[in-house]
Amino acid sequence: MMTRRITWILLLLFLTVSARAQLPEPVGWWTFNADGGDVVADKAQQRDGTAYGNPNWIKGQWGNALAFDGVDDYAELPIGSLLSTMGDITVALWVDFAQNGGAWERIWDFGSNPTVNWFLTPSMSTGGAMRVAITTGGNSHESTVTAPSILPRGWHHVAVTIEQATMTMRLILDGQMVAEGPTHLLPKDLPVTSQDWLGRSQYIADSYFEGSLDDLRIYGEALSPEEIASVMVDSSGDVEILAPEPADESTDVPLEDVVLRWPVVPQTVFYILYFGTSQDDVEAATLNDPRGVLADPQVPQNSYQLDTLTKKQTYYWRVDTLTSDSPDIMRGEVWNFTTSVYLTLDDFESYTDDLEAGEAIFQTWIDGWGDPYNGAWVGYMESPFAEQNIVYKGQQAMLLWYDNIDGFAWADMSWTDYWDWLIQLGYEEPDAIVSETTRFFDPPMDWIDVNSPYHYLVLYVRGDTTNTGGRLYAKVNDAIVWHPDPNVLTKPLWDQWVIDFNDLATDLNDVESLTIGIEGLDYGVMYVDDITVRQNPPDSIEPQNPGTKDLAAYYSMDNNVLDQSGAGLDGQISGNPVYVSGIKGKALSFDGSGDYITLPIGEVISQSQNMTVATWVNFSGQGGSWQRIFDFGSSTSINMFLTPRSGGGPMRFAIRTTSVGEQQLTAQETLPTGWHHVAVVIRGSAGTMLMYLDGQKVAEGLTVLAPSDMGITTQNLLGHSQYPVDPDFNGVLDDFRIYTRGLTELEVLYLAGGE
Repeated sequence: MMTRRITWILLLLFLTVSARAQLPEPVGWWTFNADGGDVVADKAQQRDGTAYGNPNWIKGQWGNALAFDGVDDYAELPIGSLLSTMGDITVALWVDFAQNGGAWERIWDFGSNPTVNWFLTPSMSTGGAMRVAITTGGNSHESTVTAPSILPRGWHHVAVTIEQATMTMRLILDGQMVAEGPTHLLPKDLPVTSQDWLGRSQYIADSYFEGSLDDLRIYGEALSPEEIASVMVDSSGDVEILAPEPADESTDVPLEDVVLRWPVVPQTVFYILYFGTSQDDVEAATLNDPRGVLADPQVPQNSYQLDTLTKKQTYYWRVDTLTSDSPDIMRGEVWNFTTSVYLTLDDFESYTDDLEAGEAIFQTWIDGWGDPYNGAWVGYMESPFAEQNIVYKGQQAMLLWYDNIDGFAWADMSWTDYWDWLIQLGYEEPDAIVSETTRFFDPPMDWIDVNSPYHYLVLYVRGDTTNTGGRLYAKVNDAIVWHPDPNVLTKPLWDQWVIDFNDLATDLNDVESLTIGIEGLDYGVMYVDDITVRQNPPDSIEPQNPGTKDLAAYYSMDNNVLDQSGAGLDGQISGNPVYVSGIKGKALSFDGSGDYITLPIGEVISQSQNMTVATWVNFSGQGGSWQRIFDFGSSTSINMFLTPRSGGGPMRFAIRTTSVGEQQLTAQETLPTGWHHVAVVIRGSAGTMLMYLDGQKVAEGLTVLAPSDMGITTQNLLGHSQYPVDPDFNGVLDDFRIYTRGLTELEVLYLAGGE
């Protein structure tokens, strides 16, 4: 709406008035908001660029962005004549760096050859730090400015400025200056450049950029960090600026795990959130007259986790802001959204191990037990029967074994003997065996509700790399639909399967059964979770809030090391670590020389067969190998630890006891500097362990040990090793959590999102 747009623009202008009445107009502005094609449009001066290779247009920081594959993707901008006139300059853009390629990738490289160029790399070869350099005499004559560390993964705003009056070049990351230094050259000292590239280097041996770029701007002035902070939140281009999440007037918003997000406002002290079902109350409410809709008077960040919502309900919300620039509260616009209307067919949470009560999962989902033509088997042989480790959402999913080669044979008979016996009983040997499980609905269900018509069947399925294959299908009554991915059963990832009702040739007013099956001469295991029918398909697989279930200890590091879980397992500080700004409020900084924390969690460990340890880490990269993020144990022969850098370089987790040697997980590389989320999941009951970095699995392996095998540990340390010769941790820790269960991938992803 135009009124919201004007409100936010006025707010941003107010916030930047101390630096300048108004930002200058960019001389080049590439928004990357195309939906396809090879034109990179310039909305400032029509200096349209061209994309080469096959970069993809994806959702970006503002609208769309351009994603480069690190192989041969790049873009070229016709800005040589522009640069040749500029003394003062700012080049600013949003970058999502994958950190998967080699050193010396280029975010941008404006030049003509390896001798004449001005470039920005997210990671140089020496130390891996971000660097900007300008030269007319090759790399031996460069003026360089180098950041303290590599550009982190995820969306970050990067700006480079050159100020002619002082001949100073500056590097600004997320609105904060991280490096500056002298330069002997200005852009206009370069001859008219002919190869002005995004994602590609002038040096043929350098790697192409792997990652995404968005909202590139060039200004004819050296903007201050404060002005650049305003650039970060000003996308007043083709895309509606500063859009809330959920989007204003959006529908089909889920009922659970909804997080409100709104635009970051620089110099914010706190936000004030009003939320309710009455538009009038949300419009009129104030701190003095909250009208029952004041959700939180002091929200420190630009997000807020909601409780479970009501179906088919419109909610209204407003965010006011108090900044350090003014004692007056800045009033926000009122937004709204409407919750989803969907029917849960099965979330698999209600099943128990009570066979007499008929509550076991295989008593509802009928498999191939006793059916010689059906090779399906639902659940485990022993309780718990439902899957409780590999789940998409909640605490349980359905495990489905399938075998279309031997079918369902009795354990004490060979397959040949089994069929000989069946043939004697009058059965005919089939041409092929299928594996399927069916849930029957009594009475039949009506999926075409006249008041809230449904249009899609949605279910989540997951395969396994050990499966030989198989073709997955679903049946509603007798109408069959095949999964569009023939390889889905060999992928160990949750897949959102959306089935349009138009593809189901059956009476959806009278649904008697739902079947999930596998065809083909294959065998393996698959998982099913969260089956619903919906008006609209969900956007994508979303992170899941792990909540406080089995949260055994939680250290927020907000000016103390108290246990926020309620268990009273408060930490004890040794040395002199200091509290600094963290990823969430405050964090604890360790100097690498005697700083560490002791946690009284020995009994928790002794009782935990499964465990997740998750934390935010800002590793300095300084100090020797074998530092410890954590080391829980009693000695050098009984411990489990996580080091950001092992002797060979990569991040490593290991667990051992006196009688069993180290069970190890090793990542591909050292933990990068800067803030990163790290999690280790140990499922002793399943004999597996996994390591996650920034929500993505980077290592997995088997283990014969569980945390409980170490007994009651007596030296449970953050930042310090059981081995006296190992160096102490040099870096910062925040939001340290211990769960006595193995979190799912989506739960880890939620924590890694900074929720």
